[in-house]
Amino acid sequence: MASYVLEAIKDSAELRRRAPEWRDVCDAERSSCFARPEWVLAYNDVFEPSPLVVFAYAGKRLAGVFPCRESSHRLGRTLATLGGDHVPELELVLSGDRER
Repeated sequence: MASYVLEAIKDSAELRRRAPEWRDVCDAERSSCFARPEWVLAYNDVFEPSPLVVFAYAGKRLAGVFPCRESSHRLGRTLATLGGDHVPELELVLSGDRER
C-alpha cells in the first residue's frame, strides 16, 4: 500500500506557485474545469478569502489535490468542498497511477 504525505496550503501565493504541477495532474486525469487551479484560485479570490487546498504527495510526485474550505465549529474544524448551487460538480483529483 502506498503512503502519502498531505500538505494543507492556505497561502494564495503558494497555491499559485504550485499551480503548474496541479494543472499537470488535472490534465493527465482529464479533470473537470472545477478541479483546475485556474477555477479554484479565481473562486477563492471572489468567494473564499481563506482558501485551503490539500496536496497529497507520494514521495516527490503530486498524487492528488483536494480544494476545500475549512470551517470552525464549537467542537472543532471540518473540511468541505467548495461551491454551492452555482457549481455543478467538484472533485478530488487523483493521479491514475495510484494503487487501488
